[in-house]
Amino acid sequence: MKRELYSIIILFVIFFGLQNFSLTNAQAANFVKLSNGENVVDISGQWDAQIENYGPWSQYGSYTDVIKIILNGNSFVGIRMKPTKHHSAGKESFRGELDKDGIKNLQLMTGMGQIDAKGQISEDGNKIITDDGEKARATLIRASNNICFDLNGKWDAVYDTGGYGVYEDAVRITHQDNQFVGIYLYKGDNKIGKKQKKIKGKTSGVGFEEVLFHVVDPVAFELIWDLAEGTISEDGNKIFIKRVYDYKGAKTTQTLKLKRR
Repeated sequence: MKRELYSIIILFVIFFGLQNFSLTNAQAANFVKLSNGENVVDISGQWDAQIENYGPWSQYGSYTDVIKIILNGNSFVGIRMKPTKHHSAGKESFRGELDKDGIKNLQLMTGMGQIDAKGQISEDGNKIITDDGEKARATLIRASNNICFDLNGKWDAVYDTGGYGVYEDAVRITHQDNQFVGIYLYKGDNKIGKKQKKIKGKTSGVGFEEVLFHVVDPVAFELIWDLAEGTISEDGNKIFIKRVYDYKGAKTTQTLKLKRR
């Protein structure tokens, strides 16, 4: 009987010890060490945001977005990843500075200009609340899944053919679910004309899964969709697409640089 009771006590201690260990680790925030030796909470990454306008701004309502926070030293900036009824994707939502106690200062970037606010980070580092105290409040929860920036809209474009001229135009990207297509708006280039598709592909996670370039096949001399490489800048406002092809032993690199308007 004593042996059985002793075994039960041991199992009880092990079980609750493991539970406490798991809770402690689950609630521990991640920190980054600054050059001055100070540790600050790592708030970089994507956050699901619930924005609430209240008081004198209640007419603007409440809405959701996804905010990407970029941390540089103790300074941070929050970028809107999706368009809302008041703001377009790629625009700043807020910026501020951190110290060992949390958010040191914070400014909200609104349609009415920049306003000062206060911010609080939860102990586990997975929730942020911002509030100016009278009209604008946001609750951010660290996102469990990463998404790609919304790419819809007009982009200034510079296309380098790799030896046959450089062309400047604007491209309108239509981005729905994970599919996108980009169409020249005004002039086109030496092979693809106005209102014709130049790029298309798929997005996945934080970037591109597949990018296709609309170009002329150097052998058949006909338009084809050829695989290319594509990257999106950290703030979602620039796209770089590169295609390298080999023709008769000579490599040619074509690039398309896009900047969000």
